[in-house]
Amino acid sequence: MSELGYAWAFGIIGSIASIIGLIIALVQTYKLAGLKAQVKSKIWSDISTIKALMEDLENGKCEIGHARACEQFRDLLREASLIEKNYTLDTINLWRKTGKLSSVWQQKQAMALLDKECICPEKAETLNEVYANWDAYSFDHPYAQGKPTMDSESFQEEIQEEGNKK
Repeated sequence: MSELGYAWAFGIIGSIASIIGLIIALVQTYKLAGLKAQVKSKIWSDISTIKALMEDLENGKCEIGHARACEQFRDLLREASLIEKNYTLDTINLWRKTGKLSSVWQQKQAMALLDKECICPEKAETLNEVYANWDAYSFDHPYAQGKPTMDSESFQEEIQEEGNKK
């Protein structure tokens, strides 16, 4: 093949590669625009939830506000678990040690999102309670069954007694 033939072949190959690159760039741009739209939608959904929560708290509806906060927490926790490269029991334990999860209830919510394949049998032996109960509060939580609610007089008295002890 002559030099002119090689140049012509390389020119064709370069043109084809350029067209393929352009198509890939267009597809990526379209996907990025869709992703930005999803993120924007999620942000405004979160803002709406927080606004409703703030309104409930401002109007003294503590239990409803708490329920909304729990719902928002679970939603954000689910998102955090999805963006982790490897979401396992070790991830949750690290989150707890670093303060990203700050209560047993929060840890239970994180564990409820684990795939069973993520818990090796050796680690499962270290779990001393069922963590899949999505709505269970720890026994000392103000909204645990049998506990007075934040709005009740007995709860307010309990808080005042704790303050007096300090």
